[in-house]
Amino acid sequence: TLTIRASEMSLEDESEISASTRFGIGGDVVLQGVETLELSDRSRISAETRTGTAGSLAINERGNAAQLIVLDGGSRLSVEARPFNGNANLSTQAQEDYISQGGGTAGDLMIRTEELQVVNNSAITVSSREGRAGNLEITAPIILLDTGGRLTAVTGDSGRTDGANIILN
Repeated sequence: TLTIRASEMSLEDESEISASTRFGIGGDVVLQGVETLELSDRSRISAETRTGTAGSLAINERGNAAQLIVLDGGSRLSVEARPFNGNANLSTQAQEDYISQGGGTAGDLMIRTEELQVVNNSAITVSSREGRAGNLEITAPIILLDTGGRLTAVTGDSGRTDGANIILN
C-alpha cells in the first residue's frame, strides 16, 4: 500500500503517482488528510494491473472530506486492469491464470470531497475490459463535469455481472 498524508497536493505536467503490477496482486493508493488535490496537464494517480488484481484508490475514505478536488487538462484518477496483449515476458502459468480468470480484476475507487471538478477531457475511471471492474464511489455535495469531463465504469466480457457501478452520494 502506498499511503500519502498531505493537506495540499498538486500534480502538474504529466506527473504520476501509481501502484502497478504486471501480474499478481497490486497495491493500493491511499491519500489521507487531503484538503485540496489538483491534477493538471495529463497528470494521473492510479492503481493498475495487466494480468492480476489491481489495488484500490481511496481519497479521504475515512476522516474529513477534502474541500476541493480538481482534475483538469486530460488528467485521470483510475483503477484499471488493462488487457493482456500476449506479452512473451510473462510465464506460461501467468498467461493461463489470466485466461482462466476471464481477464484482470480492477479494485474500487473511492472519493470523499465537498467539491469535485472534472474538466477539459479529464476522467475518473474504474475499468477491466476483459475481467471485472471495481466500483467508483464518490461522496460529494457538488460534482462538476464540464468540457469532456467523465466518470466511467467499464467491465469486460467475462460474464461477470457485478462491479463497474458508479455510486454518487
